[in-house]
Amino acid sequence: MANPTAELRPMSLDILVITFRSMEHPDQVLGGARVPVAKAARFPLAFRMFPKNILPGQQEATNKAMEGDLLIQVLVCPEDNPKCTQVESRMQSQAVAKLIRNLPGQGKDQTIRAPATLRLE
Repeated sequence: MANPTAELRPMSLDILVITFRSMEHPDQVLGGARVPVAKAARFPLAFRMFPKNILPGQQEATNKAMEGDLLIQVLVCPEDNPKCTQVESRMQSQAVAKLIRNLPGQGKDQTIRAPATLRLE
């Protein structure tokens, strides 16, 4: 009997396309990364974006966006189409990584970026 949850998981040859955008301009991709599902050790997957993940010409917009909440999107693209669109993706999800300020014990200019939890569907 086939595994009924097999269709609910990315295939090992699929590519995770992770992008981030500002909440003020959600149609403008600021940066991202492509990660083969086979290289993701397991799910849930934790990741961080680094300066090399910022798209050329987007440094200033990224710096401004980092002062607020970020929209994170993940598309699961087939191996033969690693630049797939939302419509072409096998699975997708998006969530907001909130910037938290003014917690008790936090310094005046101190912030914490809350992780975004994305459920692939």
